[in-house]
Amino acid sequence: MADNIEIPRIVIPKKKIAPVKFVQLYVNKEPYLRTGDIFDSHASILETALMEFGIEFETGKNNINEDIPLLRGVKYLTPGMGSAIIIDGEFDVNALKSSDYNIGVNRKHLIKIQPYTELIFKIRGRLLKNV
Repeated sequence: MADNIEIPRIVIPKKKIAPVKFVQLYVNKEPYLRTGDIFDSHASILETALMEFGIEFETGKNNINEDIPLLRGVKYLTPGMGSAIIIDGEFDVNALKSSDYNIGVNRKHLIKIQPYTELIFKIRGRLLKNV
């Protein structure tokens, strides 16, 4: 990651309504959130994010024997992931887990990333603070 280039904390589609998969990251202990198309794999979203940051990573195997990035490395940690629908400024997470990694949303990460966005985070329709 170049020192003089600011990388956005959150990258989401520009559409008003969008079903997405998302990956929650800490890079150098700072929170980030990346989304992809609902048909993308969490592994591909994570790999794209790590390449965006210029972070080298090791791989392991998923349940169908494909190489996927590990959830943690020297400069990063992936505490959560899942799927959501973005509707008019709301990011509503469902409770499903990633089939690549068998982990779901990390609520603490959403709380830490909240100050960097105007999005309203919900989990299954309920405001994050009430979950």
